[in-house]
Amino acid sequence: MAGFRFGAWSQLFRTDGESERQVVGVSNLLVSRFRSHRKLIDSWLDSLALATIWLVVVPIWHYHGTARIAALAARIVISIIYAVDFLNRFVHASDRSKYLSQTWFEIVVIFVPPLRVVTSVRVFRSIFRRGELKHLVLVAFVLLVNIAIVAYLFERDARGATIKTVGDALWWSIVTATTVGYGDFTTITLIGRIAAVAAMLVGIVTIATVTATVAANFMTISSEPSTEAQSLNDARGSSGRSSNASESRKSDLENSSVQSNTMLEELHLIRLTLNELTERVVSLEGAIRSSIEDGTTSEEGY
Repeated sequence: MAGFRFGAWSQLFRTDGESERQVVGVSNLLVSRFRSHRKLIDSWLDSLALATIWLVVVPIWHYHGTARIAALAARIVISIIYAVDFLNRFVHASDRSKYLSQTWFEIVVIFVPPLRVVTSVRVFRSIFRRGELKHLVLVAFVLLVNIAIVAYLFERDARGATIKTVGDALWWSIVTATTVGYGDFTTITLIGRIAAVAAMLVGIVTIATVTATVAANFMTISSEPSTEAQSLNDARGSSGRSSNASESRKSDLENSSVQSNTMLEELHLIRLTLNELTERVVSLEGAIRSSIEDGTTSEEGY
């Protein structure tokens, strides 16, 4: 019985190669899933930062009534979300001291929410560098909506302000971003004018990117026939080069056949010459023998 128990425990705690491979496979699967979830979480957090710029930029005292309490509660909830995400990444970091030294700004953003605008600018810049036109236009639209809300909240209570509703602010942000400037709605506060500059920058970058992309597409379409013609010329040139190569090979073969015939003729002449020399040697040998025989006969006669 004791032996059976010992064998069972040994089977339970045995670590052979197959079990190690299974553990490695499970760990790799968990790491891949964690990375995929990490990318999804990062994209959602970036979207949240873009959508709530107006909420963290506008001070609490610019809201009226119950909107002030709702804005404060929303700020606290958003800060808690980013704090939980930071703690999660800190716990799973391989080198925590290095991670803290690299992400100190995120800690500051948790306690100073208006600085989250910098994160939104980073997202816009990264999308611009990747050249993703659809995402760039979408992010630009979200930024313009945020700018319009910020301008509305700062301008609605200012003396002599023309932006009194959210609709007026949206119209003003679009007109400002396209640099049309009708002048029917203008900003008079400092934050409103800063928002106008931001709208101009977003509009200029977006319009320039869209224009460059459309021009590049037109250039690509217009260059397709010339590309086809060039490929046809290349094909013709390759066929011409192949025909020239075949003709050169043919001429080389003809030259080699001529040289072979010439060599055969020379060998034939050499053979005939050798035959003549052989006949002459044989005739000379016969003459020598006959002269020797004649000399011997004459000596016997004496």
